[in-house]
Amino acid sequence: MESKAKRQKVTPPSPPLEQWSIGSEEADERSALGQIFDKLSGKNWTRSDNWNTRSPLAEWYGVRVDTAGRVNVLELSKNNVCGRLELVVPDLLRLKELNQLWLSENKLTGPLPAWLAEKTKLTILDVGSNSLRGALSPSFASSELLTWFDYVGGENQLTSFWRGSVQNDETAQIKDLAAAGISIDVREPLALSAASVNPSTSSSNSSNSSSTSTSSSTSSASQQQHISQYPNLWKVNIVKHAISPNTCLQLINEAEKYAAEPEHVGNRPRDYIDVQHQNNSGWSQNRHKSYSTTDIDVSLSPELLDICNQALESSLLPTMAKIFGFHISELGIEDMFVAKYDMKGQKELREHRDGSELSFVLALNGSNNEYEGGGTLFRNSYTNSTMLIKPDNAGDCVMFCGRQFHSGLQITKGTRYILTGFVRIYTKDVERKKMVEEIVAKETMGYSRVNR
Repeated sequence: MESKAKRQKVTPPSPPLEQWSIGSEEADERSALGQIFDKLSGKNWTRSDNWNTRSPLAEWYGVRVDTAGRVNVLELSKNNVCGRLELVVPDLLRLKELNQLWLSENKLTGPLPAWLAEKTKLTILDVGSNSLRGALSPSFASSELLTWFDYVGGENQLTSFWRGSVQNDETAQIKDLAAAGISIDVREPLALSAASVNPSTSSSNSSNSSSTSTSSSTSSASQQQHISQYPNLWKVNIVKHAISPNTCLQLINEAEKYAAEPEHVGNRPRDYIDVQHQNNSGWSQNRHKSYSTTDIDVSLSPELLDICNQALESSLLPTMAKIFGFHISELGIEDMFVAKYDMKGQKELREHRDGSELSFVLALNGSNNEYEGGGTLFRNSYTNSTMLIKPDNAGDCVMFCGRQFHSGLQITKGTRYILTGFVRIYTKDVERKKMVEEIVAKETMGYSRVNR
């Protein structure tokens, strides 16, 4: 008897995209998304529902489409997206109606290509908290479309500001500071005890800066241990002649010029801030939500950026590296801005701690005849003692650990201008990395004494 062959169900192969009942535009978008999936390790994404299937694009995880069915939003934040972002820029450009790109808190590497600002319709670009590196193109600051642009956080090291290289770490770079007339006296810190912390009695009488101090309680054992382990973090440093008075005047003039230009009135600030919340001049008031200042982001003005980058290279970052014991190449500016205090607007800044490991406040005009009041008040959270630092001369700079409590005291007359910088530390050295981790983990910080 002849046996019957066993029947098997055979699934026909999927037809190519062009044989589907879809248009050429959707076919090209599906192809572009497929390339993005492959280049950014889509198989390892946390979620990739319906990607590279015949399902409608609107059903692909993180993909949204407009009324015409074109992809206009790609939301893949916190999704284990890995790879070099620059590799998928050509594919992103094929999504011609894309206006929102959310890629924060992933593992993206490489630079941030300028084409994302120059050749797309993006109004929102969020690549914060990745591992992106390199110079940030001015195109992102000058874009007329971007209203939300976040590129900070995580391991990102994108900056418009000057960054030192390993060659800048040579000792010769530090020795040049003295030749430039910059005065630094790095001394052993004063361990806080029941005695008052009085910087005026422990520093040179030749300083032109004024400071006052009060004390309340005995320092704790944990504070003493912290001081002995990382003494430089507990110092508040006044650096005389960090930049010239003429450079200070240039910064003030360029800031006011920028604020007065019609095209900058209502211009959006950087990072998180909606353009609709801007005031009616070029001075921003909402860039720092929790502790807002009336300021201008230096990176938005080519003229301000050029002046500041020269100052960062010649004096500010080399000085800070010497004071706190890091290499110049390990320091990078996260934010830098010209702030303005006057009697018609903001007069003071309440107590706070900065998000950066290191910070500086540079006086752009003197307190002798241009304003009254002001200054930076530091508070030791262990003893509750306070110390007022108020440089008299334009060009003098206060450098300190950003985790120290400090506030900007109220001015009572005139206008005060300062240049503020938030400095992040990027180091692979084991010991210095411990110091950075200590800064980040520390809930409260005090101060020791003033170095002049």
